[in-house]
Parts: sequence; C-alpha cells; structure tokens
Amino acid sequence: MTAMAGEVILPDGRTLNRELVKAGLAWWYQRYSEDESLGRLEAEARAAKRGLWTEPNPIPPWQFRSEARGTTTPRVEPQKQQAPEVIVYITRTGSKYHLEGCPHLAKSKIPIFLKDAKARGYEPCKVCRPRE
Repeated sequence: MTAMAGEVILPDGRTLNRELVKAGLAWWYQRYSEDESLGRLEAEARAAKRGLWTEPNPIPPWQFRSEARGTTTPRVEPQKQQAPEVIVYITRTGSKYHLEGCPHLAKSKIPIFLKDAKARGYEPCKVCRPRE
C-alpha cells in the first residue's frame, strides 16, 4: 500500500503530484510515499537539471523546516560542489546497466542512480560502456 500526504487529480486525469516531481518542482518524500515511480521521476528531473535541480545544493523541505525550528545544526555549504549523481538504465529482466540509447536497452528501461545499480549487483553493458 502506498501512503501519501495527499493526491490531486487534474481535470485531464494526470496526477499533480507526479507532474510536480517530473518537472523538478517537488521532492519525492519517501517517508510518506513508497511509490518508487516518483523516485524515478525525481531521478530523471535531477539528471535533466529541471526545476529545483538547477541549484547545486537544494535543501529538502524537511531539512529546511527542521533548521527553521532550530532542531538541527545550521546547514554549512560544502567547500567543493559534489558531482551530480549519474543516471543509468536497467531493465526488468536484465543484469546489466546501460546508457540511454544503447541498442541492448529494452523498452522497459528504468532510470536508476549508478551507485544503486552497482549496489543491486548490476554490471556495466559491454556495448555502450557506461562509466563506472
């Protein structure tokens, strides 16, 4: 069962929640939603640098609220900008991760962070040779 704080259905049947995450205008709040498709939409928005992902270090709303209440240490900007997380693609049935456009990437391509693909035991495709 997927728990959600709320869901808004648009007149055309699309879900506002999904559209906002897809546009990079909202975060996937995993604590209240187990809908991993929202995580994939967020990963795609991050990779495309849409919306809030144009910023080098966006602050998640839960962290901002916590800091505003004074319940955490104030955020310190890192000295170096972290490298953006690399998005690769997996399939429902495969054991390799691929770059977009790889001829071995099936229609069921699923975006995933490279570090997560490696953690799940996926190996790089020998055709498209995604960086490791």
